[in-house]
Parts: sequence; structure tokens; C-alpha cells
Amino acid sequence: AGGSSHGSSLVGSVVVTGDGGNTWAAQPSPSTHQLNGVACTGPSTCIAVGDSGTILSTSDEGATWTTETSGSTRNLFGISCPDASHCFVTVSGAVVLATIDGGTTWTSHTTPNSVSGISCPDGSHCYGVAGSTVDTTTDGGQTWVSHSIVNSNIDDIWSISCVSDTACTASGGTGFSQANHPALILTTTDGGTTWNQIATPAGTHGTPNVACNSTACWAAGAKGAIISTLTPGYWMVGSDGGVFNLGPNSYFGSTGNRTLNKPIVGIADTRDLGGYWMAATDGGIFNFGDAGYHGSLPGLGITPNKPMVGIASTPDGGGYWLVASDGGIFNFGDAHFYGSLGNRTLNQPIVGMASTPDGGGYWLVAADGGIFNFGDAAYLGSVPGMGIKVNKPVVGMAATSDGGGYWLVASDGGIFNFGDAPYNGSLGNRTINQPIVGMVATSDNGGYWLAAADGGIFNLGDAPYEGSVPGLGITVNKPIVGIAGG
Repeated sequence: AGGSSHGSSLVGSVVVTGDGGNTWAAQPSPSTHQLNGVACTGPSTCIAVGDSGTILSTSDEGATWTTETSGSTRNLFGISCPDASHCFVTVSGAVVLATIDGGTTWTSHTTPNSVSGISCPDGSHCYGVAGSTVDTTTDGGQTWVSHSIVNSNIDDIWSISCVSDTACTASGGTGFSQANHPALILTTTDGGTTWNQIATPAGTHGTPNVACNSTACWAAGAKGAIISTLTPGYWMVGSDGGVFNLGPNSYFGSTGNRTLNKPIVGIADTRDLGGYWMAATDGGIFNFGDAGYHGSLPGLGITPNKPMVGIASTPDGGGYWLVASDGGIFNFGDAHFYGSLGNRTLNQPIVGMASTPDGGGYWLVAADGGIFNFGDAAYLGSVPGMGIKVNKPVVGMAATSDGGGYWLVASDGGIFNFGDAPYNGSLGNRTINQPIVGMVATSDNGGYWLAAADGGIFNLGDAPYEGSVPGLGITVNKPIVGIAGG
């Protein structure tokens, strides 16, 4: 909530994501002016600022925007809202506008420098950046003090995000006015007295926007790049509902100490990695963390014809699909029904599913590598379509982040890639202790993890190894049946 957002955008438009940044969509607004910054105080409520004193607000995730009165005709650049009542806006000409009533009234304050990005971790403390200086206030903007950032590489700092009154991350570029110049990320943990430069991925250019929470930071750069400090991890689930969290992924609970009516067959995560759902063969659902409960088959009084074999969630976490071995589909929450195979005769049973990034469709995969696509999920090929007979049955699939491809994995670790899904390696020529039961891909599509029935992990491509159940010296009570995360 104390993050800063500043930078160029589509004129009169904002872009929004409901899946943690995997996909983005432009949303129109009532303004014809350039919009320069946005801050959100909740998942649905945001305020955007722009040229000529423009202030817009939304309370429905950006679907509609309302024009607010700022009392200024100057260009507004950055905005930070630590809570629903307090917001601070940077204005051209060394001015900051402040509100303590959610934007009903605004008060003008003078700053030492003409700051662009601003971040306020609470209603009293704010940091504003201007070139190689940082202006700070500890009294809600009434008085400001200027500080120089001592770093020879600095050319221009445009954005800052603070997670406390002492810990901040600032971003910009060395020669930022030229998009080909390197990105610059700086951090402080002592309220701005000292700053440390953080290495960025090779080829990353100027980063005019940065946003942080307590665990990670994301920076938006030139040429459409988004970089983050988030290290991927994963969860594995056993048939008894026992959950093993590896890497930075948090543990939100399990059913390992409960008696289940039917065994667990799969797991799906919320896109913000703040929770997960587990599905049982009878269509029972168990939700943990921020994964909401949206219904189950037993809850509807339905006994499926065939057991469930997989689960996939919608981008916003507001729903999920369950798939049965006969291809029957059961949708809950905001997950739409796009078709099923429940009335068709299949050569081999369905073993898993994956949804498209926008939640507008899904693929079902059969044990022979057959693919069935519904909604906006494109058919990009299958194993039988290539005239190939698998050595071992296919057990799962994963889709690329843009929905333009998918991978299939067999129980021997063999990988079959289609569309824009790159081949990042396989286990097809290796002897493994236990069969592979599922896979999950990295967000950049450059790698994937394969999970074995004993909790073994095989990381391929750029997927980092974050540990395994055998690596922890643990023998699972029941076999692992699924993996999620990435």
C-alpha cells in the first residue's frame, strides 16, 4: 500500500493484471490526458493521476473510472496511498498534494525539489525522488528535508517504494532518458542515509517504476520488461493431503492429519502464491491461505461418474475447474464452462488440465498425450497427432505464460512440447526412483520442475532447485500426486 507508481502509460488508459503480472490488459478511462501514476489501497480500489491535474478513481478493479477534483492544473506524476484515507501526489514545480479523507479534499505542500516518484509507508512518513536526491517528511508532508544519494552511477531516479519508514527501493536508469541505457535499482534500510546498488538481469534497460511488498520487489522497465526479486518455489501434495513447501513459498495448511473420504489428486495455487486448493477424487475441495472456497461436488450433492484427476484455477482466484478421467468438467466461482468430454468415448483417460492465462479456456490431456481444447485454448498439437506412441503414460501438463504453448510430461519424465513452449530438457533417458506425477513451469517459460511420487524434484532449464522431500530426509506417508507454484 505504501508503494509508488510513476511513469508513462497509454494516453487515457491504464493496464491491469489479475494474475500476479503474468498477463495485462488495457482499460479505458474518461481522461484524454497522459496518466502517469497509480496507487491501489485494495484489490478493487485504485487512484490514478496524470497531466493537467487529472485524478481518476475506481472501485471495481479498473472496469470503470470516475474523474475527481485535484484543485490543480499542473501535471501530476507519482502517487502513494498508504491506506484508504491518506494519499500523496507529486506535482510539477516542487509541490506535493496530500489528502487525509480519501481524496475529498487536497492540501498543497512545497518540497525542496521537484519530485517525481513518491512512496509513503504510513500517513506520516514519505519519500520523494528527484534525480539523485530524495526528499523526506515525517509529519505528513508539512515539512520536507532533502538528501543526496551518494552513488556515482546515478543519472536519474524516477520511482521509489518503501515497505517501512526505513526500508525503501528506488529505481531509474543510468542515462534513463535513453531507453537503451542500463537499469538502476538502489536500496536503503536506514531511512535513506546509505544506498546500495542491486544488480539487474543482463539487458534490462531503464526502470521508471518499482513496487515492493514485504517479500519482493517488481520493477517495470523500458521496452516492456518487468523484473522482480521474487524467487520461485513450489508446493507438493500427497494423496493424504499432506503439503510440502519448498523455496520461499509459504505453508498455509494441509489435510495430512485428517481422515478424508477420498484421496487428494491435485493442487492449484492462487496467482499471487498466497494460497492453494486441493481437489479429491470425489470432487471435494480443501482451500488454504487466500484461496477462497467456491464450492465442491459433495457440496452440490453430486457423485461424479468418474474420479477427478485435476484442478485449475482462474487468473483472479475467484473460481476453479475440476476435470474427471472421462473428461467431465465441473466449474465453480467465476470459472466458466467451455465444454467437456463427458459424452465422448476416449482412447485413453484424461489425466490433467491447464487453463489459459485469461481464464477463457482450458486444455485437457489424456494418458496417450491426446489434447482436447476448449474456449480460447488453441490446439497446438498432440503426441498421437505426431504419430508417436508414448513409452510411459502422460501424467500432467503445463501451459506457457502467454497461452501460446504447452508441455506434457510422462511418468518416466519424458517431455513433449508444443506451440511456443520451449524444450528445456527431460528425464526420458534417466533411471528415476519413483515415477513422475506432475509438472509446473517457470513464469518466463525457460524451465520447469518435475515432481516424483516420493517427493523428488527434477529442475530443468532455468527452474532453480529449491529442495525435495527426500532431500529433507523425509519419507512421505502417501505418494505425492501433484505440484503447484513456480
